Amino acid sequence: MEGCWHCLHPGFLADQLSRSLERLRMARIDVYLLHNPEYFFSDAVKRGEADVSALRDAFYDRIGRAFALLESEVAKGRIAWYGVSSNSFGAPLDDPEATSLDRMWDIAERISPRHHFAAVQPPANLYESGPMLTRNNAGGTLMALAYATAKNLAVLANPPLNAYKDERLVRLADATAPPAKTSVAAQAAAAAEWEAKAPRKGIAWSAQLVAAAQSAQKLQQWRQIETQVVAQFGPRLREVAAGLQGEQATAFQH
Repeated sequence: MEGCWHCLHPGFLADQLSRSLERLRMARIDVYLLHNPEYFFSDAVKRGEADVSALRDAFYDRIGRAFALLESEVAKGRIAWYGVSSNSFGAPLDDPEATSLDRMWDIAERISPRHHFAAVQPPANLYESGPMLTRNNAGGTLMALAYATAKNLAVLANPPLNAYKDERLVRLADATAPPAKTSVAAQAAAAAEWEAKAPRKGIAWSAQLVAAAQSAQKLQQWRQIETQVVAQFGPRLREVAAGLQGEQATAFQH
């Protein structure tokens, strides 16, 4: 679209990696993915290129130069591994926008026998099943997922809960709102009511609840406090429960 550009030039990638590291405040990114390189073909199709297949050598030349840059960044310690995210890894061989995983692997092998091309991100969901079902690698004998498995490439599914179908985004799952949680203050107030009804006084479970919530910063801290409080108040709480019957006893246990 107007004003939207896509670039795999080594200089651009090096600059963007520097910016990413600065924003993340990290010295190294574990896995760095080239994003949607098939836009090279998409642009040609939109511009009405008659023979997109003629551009394939230029496309894979760009992939090779990008991989060479990423290998140099591994040597510098700025990334550990790299890979490619492509929506057309599962496209049929005759699709003008198809990207070839096995050809990318061959490029990485030529750059270095000990290359760091280690991950791919194809679409994988109920509608976009090409990477799992379409034989478009190794001379049309393997699907992209099978080829990745054979080469021990890590596979990231994208997107598992959405899909692109008929040029629109389709939701494949609906998120339900989590159940409302009772606040510590509300729980403490409820505990205080029961303490007031207790046949024996001197129970301060509600106060302990509030104090624990204020002091615990991590789950492990809460569990430690919980263990201590239960040990301290368990016998007294059982005394209270023993003095209650029916619905009152059930509500107190809850």
